[in-house]
Formats: sequence, C-alpha cells, structure tokens
Amino acid sequence: MIQVKEDVGPLKAYKSMQWNFSSGKDKGLDLLYSVKIAEHGKTMMKYIFVFEKDKPYINIVGFSVKQRQGVSTPGQL
Repeated sequence: MIQVKEDVGPLKAYKSMQWNFSSGKDKGLDLLYSVKIAEHGKTMMKYIFVFEKDKPYINIVGFSVKQRQGVSTPGQL
C-alpha cells in the first residue's frame, strides 16, 4: 500500500456500502471477487479482494489494486 500511496496519492474517500461482487474459477477453485472503488489524490482505484466461494469470508486468497477506468474522476465520488 505504500507504493499505491506514492503513485496515486493518499486515500481520500470511498462509499462504505458500495461493493461489486462476481464469481469465477481459477486453478480449480471456485472464487468470489469483491471490488471496492476508492478515490485517491490523483485517480480512482479498484481494490479487488478474492475469497474462496462458500467458505468463511475471513481469509483472503488474493488481493490487487488497479486504476479504475470509468466515469468518475477524483472529487466526484
């Protein structure tokens, strides 16, 4: 997260109840992808959390942060 902050600025805002969920498979595992959009100083980012589907959602099996492509720009969240 230090690198994200250095690249795109500090975390400024996110909508607490806004999430996107999707499911998929990878290497034989059923997965649940949970995406949170957050505003940073320079751009909007997507935080992607990955869990094993139908298991307790307390253990993350994957995590990534990517720049969001879309309609909102910083300050419009």
